[in-house]
Amino acid sequence: MDVESLLLNKEIQQFIKEHIQTDTAKLMLQAAKYPKWPFAQIMEQIQARQKAADKLPQLCSQAAILFPASLSIEQCSSEQTAKYKASIVRESDSLADLTGGFGIDTLAFATHIAKVYHIEQNERLSSIAAHNFSILTLTNITCIAQEGINWLKHQNQIFDSIYIDPARRDQHNRKMVSLADCAPNILSHLPLLLKKSKQILIKTSPLLDIHQTIQSLEGVAEIHIVAVNNECKEVLYLIKPDYQSPATIKAINIKKDGTLEEFAFTIPTEQALSIPLSLPLKYLYEPNVAILKAGAFKSIAKLYGLYKLHNNTHLYTSDTLLMNFPGRIFDYQYALKVDSKEVSALFPNKQALLIVRNFPMSTDDLLKKLKIKQGGDQYLLATTLLHNKHTLLFCKRIV
Repeated sequence: MDVESLLLNKEIQQFIKEHIQTDTAKLMLQAAKYPKWPFAQIMEQIQARQKAADKLPQLCSQAAILFPASLSIEQCSSEQTAKYKASIVRESDSLADLTGGFGIDTLAFATHIAKVYHIEQNERLSSIAAHNFSILTLTNITCIAQEGINWLKHQNQIFDSIYIDPARRDQHNRKMVSLADCAPNILSHLPLLLKKSKQILIKTSPLLDIHQTIQSLEGVAEIHIVAVNNECKEVLYLIKPDYQSPATIKAINIKKDGTLEEFAFTIPTEQALSIPLSLPLKYLYEPNVAILKAGAFKSIAKLYGLYKLHNNTHLYTSDTLLMNFPGRIFDYQYALKVDSKEVSALFPNKQALLIVRNFPMSTDDLLKKLKIKQGGDQYLLATTLLHNKHTLLFCKRIV
């Protein structure tokens, strides 16, 4: 009997359930009590479920689900981002996921799409995914244990959508960023992908420059920058053959309650805008990380009628409180000199929540200079104002 089959033993499944919160290092000391059990693999299942608890809550709540090694858990999408990806291609009738992995994205695609292909070259990952799809009674997914590009070359079908998330680590486990360095090489295989699909959804490193990536790819119709709780998680490029218009860039922040902050713009529109500058007014605004990564620095100000504090400072101000603004909102109190004595007088407990934006010092260096520690509930924004004046802004956060 193989290890996967053993792990599905009712007693082992009950043991995993009962010890899901247990320290596996301590649990390993009990291995001698269960000589016929694959104890090391049982520990891997418990560790994987512990790591996936926040990222994959729905999957973790299911019994008899098998999990792969920890690295696959770290690299897979969260259920939240997978659900968002599925919304981009939901009008498709067929989709090939060429880098299926653990199958979290495939699961989300299969909730909307009639026929989904999970292609994964790692045979164990493919087997685990197929088992989990069966447990979840998803009959519209076909699992194929092959390398995605080689499989695609031999297909006569034209898919409505292809999804591909190239591996961003080399054989030495070093992180890769460039599309040409990832596996598979998207740039060299783009003609094949365009030939075999009506649209392609590509996941890239968040570190890639958006402008350069648009130039290196063909037919970029949409770019989706996806953040979860204001932390950038994924950048997605939707490509359509022969698409010629400027790409629509969509900045998405998935909030804790599951609602979305959404903002869309195009690069030509952004470049054509001119936004007035102002000294700090009653309220200060900082866009969420997805908007900042997208580069919608002027478009966001135009939509909400805001002033910028400086051309290169992506903080905004207004006398009007805009509670629907997609980001943090502060009630501005007054400005301070970059001086430890003045700051000490305002913060006698030597603590402040320091935010550094367009300022010639790092957060750590400025904390040392001001002789304070990060903490408390009052904010200091270190930034550059009109006439290149470096200033500290004392604020209270509203949202």
